[in-house]
Amino acid sequence: MATTVAERCIDYYYDKIEQENKRKYEEIQKRKELRRHKYKTAANIAVLLVMIGLCMSMVFLEMRVRSQALHVAGLQSELNHIVSENTDTKKRMMDAADYAWIEQEARKLGMTYPTQDMVIYYNAPTEDYMIQTQEIPEE
Repeated sequence: MATTVAERCIDYYYDKIEQENKRKYEEIQKRKELRRHKYKTAANIAVLLVMIGLCMSMVFLEMRVRSQALHVAGLQSELNHIVSENTDTKKRMMDAADYAWIEQEARKLGMTYPTQDMVIYYNAPTEDYMIQTQEIPEE
């Protein structure tokens, strides 16, 4: 019976050591798992911050593009208005010519009206157009 008690004591001692080693191993594994979890969480947070930064920069760039597009549209509108004003001014200048003065100056220079043999006729295209700048008054 002494051997059985000694064997039991030795078995108990080895079981105790094995349980302690198992507990230490599980504790080490838990620490490793916690460390992996921390690194994974840190990596996820870093990726999330990068994604937020990229999204913010894309939104900022989109806002700049839209702002510049609106600015360009405003400048184009202003250019169209100025071109229209220039065209109108040229037409008014042409209409404001004093034909009596021109005729008088031409006679001073020895110019006369053309004779029949100096006149050449040609067919004008029918696809002529006019730009209306004001409303036509109803009378």
